[in-house]
Amino acid sequence: MTTPGGRFGRAFLGSGGGNVVANGTTARSTNYELDGISNIDPEDNDYRTPVSVEGVREFEVLTANYNAEFGRAGGAQVRAISKSGTSAFHGSAYEYFYDNQRFQSKATEVQSRRCTADQLVGLAAAPAGGCFANFRTNLFGATAGGPAIRDRLFYFGMFENNIRRGTNAQTGLVPLPTERTVNTGSASGDQIIRDWLSLYPMPNREAINPRRYQTNVPFTYTTPNTFGRLDYNWSSDTRVMGRYDFRNQDYGITRIFRGNGGDIVDRAHTGGASLTRVFSPTTLGELRFGYAYRRVELPTEREFEDFPTVVVAGAGTLGPTSAQFPISRRLYDVQGAGSIAHSRGRHAYKVGYDAHRIFNNGVQSDNVRGTISFGVGYGRSGIENFLRGTPTSYTVTVGDPRRNFSVWDFALFVQDDIRLRPNLTLNLGLRFESLTEWKEKDGLTDFGYGDDLFNPGPRVGAVWNVTGDGVWVVRGAYGLSFDRVNFFFLRSLQFQPPHIRTLTLLPTTEPLRVELLGPNVGQMSTAPIAKNEVDPNFGLGRVHTWNATVERRLGRASSVRVSYVGTASRDVAATLILNRAAPMADATFANRQARRPDPAFGNISRLANASEGNYKGVQIVFDRRVTAGLQVQASYTLSEALDMASDPGFGSGDNYLSMNEAADRTFVTDRDRGMELRKADLYGPSRFDMRHVAAVSGSYQLPWKRRPGIVGAIVSDWSVSASAQYRDGVPFTIFCSANGGDCNLDGIGQDRANIADRSVLGTQINGYPVVPADTARIYIPIGAFDQTTCGQAGATANCVDIAAGGTQPRNTFRYDDSFSSDFAVVKSIPTIGRQRAQVRFEVFNLFNNHYAGTPSVSFALPADFGRVFGTNGNRSWQTAVRYDW
Repeated sequence: MTTPGGRFGRAFLGSGGGNVVANGTTARSTNYELDGISNIDPEDNDYRTPVSVEGVREFEVLTANYNAEFGRAGGAQVRAISKSGTSAFHGSAYEYFYDNQRFQSKATEVQSRRCTADQLVGLAAAPAGGCFANFRTNLFGATAGGPAIRDRLFYFGMFENNIRRGTNAQTGLVPLPTERTVNTGSASGDQIIRDWLSLYPMPNREAINPRRYQTNVPFTYTTPNTFGRLDYNWSSDTRVMGRYDFRNQDYGITRIFRGNGGDIVDRAHTGGASLTRVFSPTTLGELRFGYAYRRVELPTEREFEDFPTVVVAGAGTLGPTSAQFPISRRLYDVQGAGSIAHSRGRHAYKVGYDAHRIFNNGVQSDNVRGTISFGVGYGRSGIENFLRGTPTSYTVTVGDPRRNFSVWDFALFVQDDIRLRPNLTLNLGLRFESLTEWKEKDGLTDFGYGDDLFNPGPRVGAVWNVTGDGVWVVRGAYGLSFDRVNFFFLRSLQFQPPHIRTLTLLPTTEPLRVELLGPNVGQMSTAPIAKNEVDPNFGLGRVHTWNATVERRLGRASSVRVSYVGTASRDVAATLILNRAAPMADATFANRQARRPDPAFGNISRLANASEGNYKGVQIVFDRRVTAGLQVQASYTLSEALDMASDPGFGSGDNYLSMNEAADRTFVTDRDRGMELRKADLYGPSRFDMRHVAAVSGSYQLPWKRRPGIVGAIVSDWSVSASAQYRDGVPFTIFCSANGGDCNLDGIGQDRANIADRSVLGTQINGYPVVPADTARIYIPIGAFDQTTCGQAGATANCVDIAAGGTQPRNTFRYDDSFSSDFAVVKSIPTIGRQRAQVRFEVFNLFNNHYAGTPSVSFALPADFGRVFGTNGNRSWQTAVRYDW
């Protein structure tokens, strides 16, 4: 938590929280390793499976100054070393328990609260903030390790399971009791609609909405994790290690209507082996092998495998709520790596390689089951068309969605640590990163870019022990790294013709009939074809990092260091939108398609190296190692992160599409000029930019001496720990909503609203509602914006120019800042020998600090614009027991 330079969550260590975002890079620019073996998911460059803290011996996050042996990402290197057996038998058993119905403080009046059974089903009035989901967590496990053959073979094993059980209050709209008469005109049509209608329960919250249905639905979350490791001393100079890790993540999800979705299965098997040999006192060799398999299933609900997605205007969706279900993936990563380290005189050499053969196989559906829409049409409402069995549109994908992709990923490195003087060391390194083009086994998908091989990434650093005794130390380094290609970006290309095609069918002179739907019924939609492609010159993004550090030792156990860190990301992957509607004097919303360079197509999305970013920060760290029972670490970061795209496509909420039609078009023919235009439109604070971040953590073994008897047992062996963190609010953008978000009429949404009052720029949400009356406060006035289009009826003075960028800079507003503090008290109870029991009591958000929820900034809700209706943050606590032997 106190690692400076960004946002560091705990998800990799299996404790929840976010991912690692370091020094201006994104969460997809982080490399994860366990025992030197990759733990990266090839789909989106996220970690493959979290690692239990009970199985970890060492953990570190390298954000700068790392050697050439580390790569495969331009951001942080997150490394964990698993526990191994020792010459004595040791183990532990533990359980953590949390129940948010019992272990959570009283909420403010605008927050969701614990509700009674009557309130949950609508028989009694719910609180102003609604009802929160109740759940119970049991995290339990055991470890054991020791010698299997004395001084030769050692083992370590672990089992852990995290079980959550709870309920969620869900609401949906259903047909009225008077809207239950089916009359399609055919027996087969009547039977289809009756079956579908039976999935709608009767409304039970008529006081809120005559069609409202609310219920409490259960959910389950189970993640059993088995881990085992063997270490074998083959001889005095040869050691072999092997490990296996299995994590099963099952999510049992019940949704409001039967058929809305099935349980999620996420199972990962990872294994690794290493051979380490000491050839001589100056030469060490290591070989590593890794194998990882992950199966991800997002299925349709059982008995609804072929059920279409049924969208009814005025009522809830039936069938799977996502047109992409089912999703079934098989992800494989076979890794081989090795290195030789040799010391000679003043030099410490190391050379090595890292090779991966990666497979991404399975099914990614997109309207394969079909989407049937009952909207307003034929002179009837959506519900009336549903009862009559007359859809207003039908979308279906024709073709086989199964694909089998693979890629080679390999690197070579060489480094030399030169001891120029007893107190001065120079670090030199060079790493060559290579990535081939993703290929489909049967040639069903062509990504259209070539191999990107042997990209050189130099590394140079120096360490100067100024006084020779470690009191003053100066460090500095520069490195060039390369970002991976996230397959998530490439996924949409598998749905391109000719092997697969998505069709939208509309009625002709006669309505569509639900019992007759098929790819050859009705009129083919005349809507243009949306196209996805990759720049033929697409390659790895480059990340330059540099830092300078001064460290001062304070006494025997403490130190303080001050660092300046910089990052420059270049040629980062981003999406260009081509074939946009051209700016013309007679431009209107209606003639957007006619104004496109090729009217046969809609938007053409092209993945290209079309973004860049910069980070600079001052980082201060104080560290006191455990002395006299006290350990403290504190950090502060003052930084600025600017970019053009922050983690696009992964739910970051970032504005990463340029509004300027000319910018993306120009980039294709004149990269430098196109980048200049894109930067003028998009360059601004990163979505992860937090100007001020401060954290402190520590622990203290209370000095009360152990005494005999009952009194001694009560007062001795107590320890406390605490942590606190302050984070500045991250930025956000306010989008226009007119014309579906396309305020500049170029055919693509996500446009920013123009600024009519520049005094609002830079506004940060400050304060939070406590009582309902507080929600009337307007933080950002709607009158400060203009979403009208120049040259159109109703255009005002600050209108948005057609096909041009806006006057609202990207990411100029900020959410509320936050502060939280945690506290834990631990009582250890000696039992037999060195064995001991332990009882823990942990409090999260000790002082019950709150911060504002997300403000409403939708122009479609003008009365709510700029207001905050929710408050985040509540004190909660959990208990734990463990036994160590």
